[in-house]
Order: sequence, then C-alpha cells, then structure tokens
Amino acid sequence: MQWPYGIGLDIGVASIGWATVALNEKAQPCGFIRLGSRVFKRAEQPKTGESLAAPRREARSMRRRLRRKALRKQDFYKLLEKNHLSSKEELTQLFEAGGLEDIYALRTRALDEAVTSQELARILLHLMQRRGFKSNRRTDKSKEDGALLQAVTQNRLRMQENGYRTVGEMLHKDSLFAVCKRNKGENYLSTVSRDEIANEAQLIFAVQREKGQAWATPELEAEYLSILLRQRSFDQVPAGIAPIEAVGWNVLALVPCCRKKSVHSKTHTALSDSPCCRKSIIFGYRNLVKPELFLMKNVKR
Repeated sequence: MQWPYGIGLDIGVASIGWATVALNEKAQPCGFIRLGSRVFKRAEQPKTGESLAAPRREARSMRRRLRRKALRKQDFYKLLEKNHLSSKEELTQLFEAGGLEDIYALRTRALDEAVTSQELARILLHLMQRRGFKSNRRTDKSKEDGALLQAVTQNRLRMQENGYRTVGEMLHKDSLFAVCKRNKGENYLSTVSRDEIANEAQLIFAVQREKGQAWATPELEAEYLSILLRQRSFDQVPAGIAPIEAVGWNVLALVPCCRKKSVHSKTHTALSDSPCCRKSIIFGYRNLVKPELFLMKNVKR
C-alpha cells in the first residue's frame, strides 16, 4: 500500500466495526479503502445480563478484602506492642477468659473517664474491625452503595438530633440498636461513615490525654489513624505504587522489540514516541512481577 492511511475502530460489547481510510497530503480522510465488522456473542449471562467474569471478580475482591484486613490487624498489633499497651496474646487470653465489659459501654465510658491501656487496646481493635463505610468507586451509582450511603446519612442525622457525640455512644444508648448492633443481610441500619469512626478515635485519644494517660500520645494517635484509614486506590499494584512509576519508561524501552531480536538504543519518554515498541512495553508492563527482567545489567546490547 503506497498511500498514507488511517485505521478506525468502533468497539462494542457484541461487535467491532473497522475501517481503513485513505489520507491526503494534509493527513485528512479522503476516502474508504476497506471496511467491515465482526459480530460475536455478548460476554454475559443470557438471562440476567451479568458479566461472565462476575463470579471470579467477586471472589477476587473478597480475597483482597480479607487479606488487607488481616494486614491492618497485623500492623495494629505491632503498634500496640511497640507502645507497650498490650499484645495479641494478651488480648486473646482476655477474650477467652470472658466477663468483659460491653464494648459499646466501654467506648461510651472512654469519652468521660480514664481507661486502662488494655481497655484502650480493646476499643481501638473494635474500631479497627468496624471502621465504617467508604466507597472505593469512582462514582457511587451502584444499588448497594446507594443503600449504604442512605444508612450513613440517616445515622448522621440521628446523632445530630439526639446529641450523640460518637457512633459508639449512639449504638450504646439509642433504643433502635438495643436488639442488634450489626448489619444483617441487606439491612444496613448500623452503617456509618469511616470519618465518623476516625472522629470517635480522635475524641477518645483527646479525652484520655486530658485525664492524664501518658500513653495516649499524639504520635500513637497519628500512627493508629494511618492504619485505620488505610485504603488502596484502584490503580495501585500490591507494592503500593503505580506500575509505570515503579519501572520507568527508559527501562521499559530496553525490552527487546516485538519485531526484532535486537534492543533499541533510543530511550523513549512516552508511548507515542515508540510506535514500534508498543507490544514490548505492554510485555514489560505485564511482567512487573519479575523486576530482574528490567535491570540494565541484564539487557543484552
């Protein structure tokens, strides 16, 4: 093909339309060379319209939530031990022994009285396990998020109308939560925002400092809140940084070209600068789990 041309794609859920367009000397379309389309079955359940990947995606999301929750608890226990408040073993023995004060009553009492370091550890652990709702979606348009946000708004108004200082005080004193303080099924009655849980933790730390508890330091509070509020962005890899930032374009450009056996000596600063290496860059992106592939010393010149 001797003349310049452009390619256009119209990608849908059940078809792809394509066209090859001739370009004039000003790089403007001047006619069709060839066009067509490909039609295929939708990748969804015929009856419900749900994605075929939905079961795998939901299972993967559950594994991530459980793993990240376990990591937060692990960091929390390390924080307790570092500040000599308690340990995981001591708390486990305490729970197994039983006879403990109701945790919601304890959370309320900590707003007015001094508590022991072990009681504070119980409170902080409880807040960590029930840290409130915060959506990780770009837009809160899902049916479930809408129900959760509605419950959050209702509980915020309930706290304002009744003068409850914290979520723990509301759950302890309000008759609406006398029978059950946990959500069940699609009942989101007890859902609160994560900011309100953080506010309760900050208020408890402030009260304990006023009561002369030396271990309730601002440093401990800041470290605890950093664990409590930790939530990864949707585009972060397990290491916690964006993939391209982790490796860099100059290293990716040294991956062997998809069409040649040699390695390009030119370093690229953007994908548009390297049209012949796009597949190589995608290859490198997918193999970030093997960073040794991108070390300068391992690239054959």
